[in-house]
Amino acid sequence: MKRLLAGLLLTVATLSLAIPSIVSPSIAVADDGGAVSSVPAYAIIEKSGCGEYNGNVKVRMDFYLTPDAPRYPDMYLYLIDLYSPEYLLGYEGKVDKDGNPINQSDYDHWYDSLPRIWQNTPFHSHFVYFSPDVTDEEIEAELNYHLPNFYTAFQNYRDVEKGGMRHGWATEKRIEPVDYSNATDYNIRKALAEDRVDSLTRLTSELVYLEGQEYPATEIDIGAAAIDRGSDWGDGYTFIALDNTANDTGTIDTFELWADTTMDGTNKVGTFYYAGADDDWTNRDGDTIGNVVSGAKRTFSGLDIDVTTGDSAGLYVQQGTIEMEQNTGGGMKWYPGDFFGTTHTYLLQATRSMSVYGTGETAGPAAPTVTSAAADDIGETTADGHGEITVTGGENADERGFVWDLATQGAPGNVAPAASGYANNWTEAGDFGVGVFDHTFTGLPPNDTIYWRACAHNSGGWSYSAERNFNTLLPLPLPPTSFTATQTGTNSITLDWVTGVGADTTTIRAKEESYPVDRTDGFEVYDGALETLDIDGLNLGTSTYYYRAWSENVTGYSTDTADTNIGGENMLFLGLLFGAIALTAIGYTKGNVPVVYGGAGIWAVFAGYSHGQAASIALNTGTWDTYGMLFWIAIAMVIVCMLEPKIRARVTGLAEDTAIALDEEGEANADFDKLLEDRKAQRERLDKFHSSRPKRRRRSKFSSVTGKAIF
Repeated sequence: MKRLLAGLLLTVATLSLAIPSIVSPSIAVADDGGAVSSVPAYAIIEKSGCGEYNGNVKVRMDFYLTPDAPRYPDMYLYLIDLYSPEYLLGYEGKVDKDGNPINQSDYDHWYDSLPRIWQNTPFHSHFVYFSPDVTDEEIEAELNYHLPNFYTAFQNYRDVEKGGMRHGWATEKRIEPVDYSNATDYNIRKALAEDRVDSLTRLTSELVYLEGQEYPATEIDIGAAAIDRGSDWGDGYTFIALDNTANDTGTIDTFELWADTTMDGTNKVGTFYYAGADDDWTNRDGDTIGNVVSGAKRTFSGLDIDVTTGDSAGLYVQQGTIEMEQNTGGGMKWYPGDFFGTTHTYLLQATRSMSVYGTGETAGPAAPTVTSAAADDIGETTADGHGEITVTGGENADERGFVWDLATQGAPGNVAPAASGYANNWTEAGDFGVGVFDHTFTGLPPNDTIYWRACAHNSGGWSYSAERNFNTLLPLPLPPTSFTATQTGTNSITLDWVTGVGADTTTIRAKEESYPVDRTDGFEVYDGALETLDIDGLNLGTSTYYYRAWSENVTGYSTDTADTNIGGENMLFLGLLFGAIALTAIGYTKGNVPVVYGGAGIWAVFAGYSHGQAASIALNTGTWDTYGMLFWIAIAMVIVCMLEPKIRARVTGLAEDTAIALDEEGEANADFDKLLEDRKAQRERLDKFHSSRPKRRRRSKFSSVTGKAIF
């Protein structure tokens, strides 16, 4: 069948069917005599073949000749006028559910009656892939580069020794698309690429000159030659050509087609393989090529379609027809609809050949497969990264390393670390097979997130592991400051401090008689985020408490500590108290006035100390405690000791029935004889009084009235 619903033509296709109104640039070629002549030619963007491709902007470039070019007549064809009202109105006859005309003869009559005009058509189409932020100037630069190369290929494409159209670009200039479909930012990148495709304008090449490229021979081919075969089929069908299956595994980068009627819209080419059940076939890979002008072989290069040995070439025709030959060839599979990207059951046409032919390059070594393990030994500014080459790809790696950054990055693809998007990288050269490798990241910022990948390279290219991340540690905190212990009661204190710089919490431990040597020594007093603590139940009178404080954050504990202690000085308090009591008792017992006065002095010191302690506690609590009471007791004892003493001293070493009297200064009394006589008379009276009673042992007494010893 010819064309069915021509009125659905995508009008954008007409951009490629007319010579631009601007003055056409020229390319310099050699004529038959070897002299260089000027050949007008130009390249433009064909938007029907442009689109988003795995996060890239796919641009189709069409190359045209002008009338002065030697092979211009091959491309200047008498084709249906796509602007004619008859064509745009479309076929008005009846069609079946698949869109095929009920009356084929009536359809053929309509098709043959369509107006035709002479049109210039592209001699070649080529695809180039760009990032979403590509500029018009960058696209124009590629147009200018490729135009002379493909003209050379076009001139020589019949000469097998000089290569085919697929070799119209220099090897080093081939732009292979990076697959970003698994990248974390794929959806954003895809949307940006789609927006950039929508904004593409009709760019035209400038004046360029041939560069004398030499092209390698074809390594893989698939399908049947793109020639005029005398019959056709299309309009909404997917076809799989069973002729000439792929002879090797690699990439198909060029397809040649011959359309019987111009194929408009989202036409696709790709590779298919038998799915192993009934007549199910699976599309391995493919791409949209856009419009295919009829009347001559059309070549589309720069594609990136995976192929495996034994695959078949396939085609989806949205509108229009492909050249096909009946009763010959290896046959084909067919079914109405677009089944690219899926598995489907097809029908068989046993003897058919269609004009779809692909060529490509054998797959060399694949890039290594690289994985990674979680980073460890993470510090404030360093960490250890771990990578592993799990599959060499057929060739040992000659470089391996790591990339890292403070921001997450998308999958780098087949690019060197310096172009990966990561700000930092490290690599080492050598001969590396399967195995692990490590590297210490240094100079990292503390308390930050680091994103990183492992990578490796061989002649198949660069590959990267999935992205990982880790957080560097905070610096260790500084110790607390202004750490003090203040007594607030007889056996209670308050600890105060300021949280150390960089700390989240404070840990305090205590020990009696010495500072804790580490965080396990002594006993824990506090662990938290406060800056004050009240403690009671202590024995400040007899013990000294040593407090040591550490700061803590997620990284660990401060290296240095803050220290304070309290207590112990109360032993002086007890010494003064017991000293005052002892001197007072001895002085009175021994009848030694100077000793009593010494006791009074110590009581005075004790009173001063007690007052100081009481005042300190009163400032913190607002009340006087035991120290206040002891202060007043001490004052009273000072007064008692300083009064004139009436001392009676017990005298030893005298004979029985004798006595000695001492005055207030301890000297013998001048009235001793009289006192002795009085004492004897008193004793006689007492003996007479007690004569009728049992005798008792009498003890000496100390008179507080006379200040003298009596027996």
